[in-house]
Amino acid sequence: MASLDTAYCGLKKIDMTYDADFDPQQSVTKALYEEVPDAHELSVIIPPWHANEWLLKRIAGQQRKLGRSTLMYLFDDNILSSDAERTLTSFVVIAGRIETDLHDKKAEAVHWFATSLGTSVLMHTLGSKKLLATTIDFVVPGGDLAKSLWTGLRTRPLREQFEAQGITLSQLQKLWIPLAPTVQAAKIHDTDITMSISLADQIIRPDTAFEFANALRESGNRVTIHTNSHLGHYGTILASGFSG
Repeated sequence: MASLDTAYCGLKKIDMTYDADFDPQQSVTKALYEEVPDAHELSVIIPPWHANEWLLKRIAGQQRKLGRSTLMYLFDDNILSSDAERTLTSFVVIAGRIETDLHDKKAEAVHWFATSLGTSVLMHTLGSKKLLATTIDFVVPGGDLAKSLWTGLRTRPLREQFEAQGITLSQLQKLWIPLAPTVQAAKIHDTDITMSISLADQIIRPDTAFEFANALRESGNRVTIHTNSHLGHYGTILASGFSG
């Protein structure tokens, strides 16, 4: 399962050629809202990179079975690229859009469901905005976006593009401090958090996920970790759409 084809996970084929003219203001390509009558909690689904509606609707279906209304997003693939400043701007734009949408929904309880790159999106959003977080699920999270990009198999072309610019990992980590979940963890408190981590993950290496979990615990959150050693990155994402 570690080599599971991306098509089976609701992920697009990988294309590491990016639009130099991409406008970060277009980072959110779609927001979908599905209301459950008398729901007492809203589940906000933050997708992985290159996700499509198939995966989101699988996850949303599981959330609806738990009695939650769902708000889910699709992002432009160009939100992550070898343009470090543009990536930062894209995350700022996404955080602003999510804040506006949640204000409109007036939810009294919010469950966040973030997968893969969505972890950095969510933690940047919660770290920069005063938004309610009742519970959080993280699936194959990374605690350091720069390091995950640098060591992951899927993002090796991006690493090469950064290196061609003369940018090192330590320099990228400094630039992307706002996108590092472990750093942002200090801003989250008194929240019930679950993490699903693949020990076989070669896309986002699991070491930073455990560092992230420890940082969340240190800031006063209750963190439960579920691990598997065989599903890999994409298999764990796929399983998240079918389990409670």
